[in-house]
Amino acid sequence: MTQFDEVAPKAGVDAANKFMVVSLNGVTVVALDDAKGFQLQDAKKLDISEITTKTYAKTLHAMHDQFAKWNLDGADQAKNYLASVHGQLSASRLLLVKGTAHGETAIQFASGKNSVKIRVAVVPPKQFNVAFKFVEVTNNAGDSKKTKWDKAKAQDFLNVLNWTFGPQANVSFNLADAAPLSVNVKDFPLKDSALTGQVFQNLIAGQKYKSADLTVFLVKDYISKDKKGMSEAFPDEMVCAVADDPPNVVLKGEDKFEVTFAHEVCHLLQDIQQPSEAATVTGHHSRDGILMSTGKESSRVDEALMRRINVP
Repeated sequence: MTQFDEVAPKAGVDAANKFMVVSLNGVTVVALDDAKGFQLQDAKKLDISEITTKTYAKTLHAMHDQFAKWNLDGADQAKNYLASVHGQLSASRLLLVKGTAHGETAIQFASGKNSVKIRVAVVPPKQFNVAFKFVEVTNNAGDSKKTKWDKAKAQDFLNVLNWTFGPQANVSFNLADAAPLSVNVKDFPLKDSALTGQVFQNLIAGQKYKSADLTVFLVKDYISKDKKGMSEAFPDEMVCAVADDPPNVVLKGEDKFEVTFAHEVCHLLQDIQQPSEAATVTGHHSRDGILMSTGKESSRVDEALMRRINVP
């Protein structure tokens, strides 16, 4: 069956819903399967070229430029994506799609009376500075708890954010700071309790990196202010706390820490884009398999969520 398809999972093409995201003045790749004889009919606001073995070097250069814009060039995620493109050269018609004008459009191919179409959102770049604080908490009784992560993981964490939100929403991050943080929580009973949201907000959140747009605090264990979560975002302070071992509420094959980490950051991205809703809207939804789901979630950003963090 003739259809548009993704060349790699969670990379900006939602084949099931016939929708894709393209960066303004940037590029992405989409596959067109079983499309012999089909010709391009319509693609306003886009520049489209077919990828062949002869043009692959040009495509590679364009994709390296795009990954550099997302601070991903050289990252494993980018290497895997390019390997997937190369591996499909002989199996599918591959299209290099460049966004030339901001807004919504579509790509349509046809052969006789048969046609296939995918909706496209061309979205502008949004970039934020993020800081990571690797927290050790102590109390007056001499107890301590320290996150298992340290600043050597900062680039990996940055890559997770940039791969989750770059191809799927054209949102990317620069590393503002990555540093350990030691905080005395006074008489709080660390031995018997996870760090609470109230203690975090009162004693730790204010130690964010002031020059960053948002700060992620990595903590050993955590219980949210409403006692329902093991990580939490605070939009007023533009900070979030992420526990080392969050609950397993993700789809099979997904990394529960990485999804929870992206989930909390996505709360802050939604609050930046939708500031009037910050106090009343949770940012969650009921669509299984999508980031921010109240059921099982993954790192996939669908059309509805993309529109909450980067409006076309």
